[in-house]
Amino acid sequence: MKLSDQQIAFTLNIARLIDYAYSKGYGLTFGDAYRDARVHGEFGTKASYSAAKSVHKVRLAVDFNLFKGVDYRDWETDRKSTRLNSSHRL
Repeated sequence: MKLSDQQIAFTLNIARLIDYAYSKGYGLTFGDAYRDARVHGEFGTKASYSAAKSVHKVRLAVDFNLFKGVDYRDWETDRKSTRLNSSHRL
């Protein structure tokens, strides 16, 4: 599968994840998404705080800040008490 095909599928799944989170009463804001090679190095190169093979560098990862109402939620705590977790099948 070409990288562009993976990015298109990823984007669709992120939309589904956002919709799912909101349906469960969560709010989201974006954290890190794309990590520019000029700052973080090319894929496979360690630079800055980014991992060498971070898939943020190829636009296949995004970080969210999770909120319930106005309160920031700790992902580790909430994933144990809800079905909102990274293994959820969309």
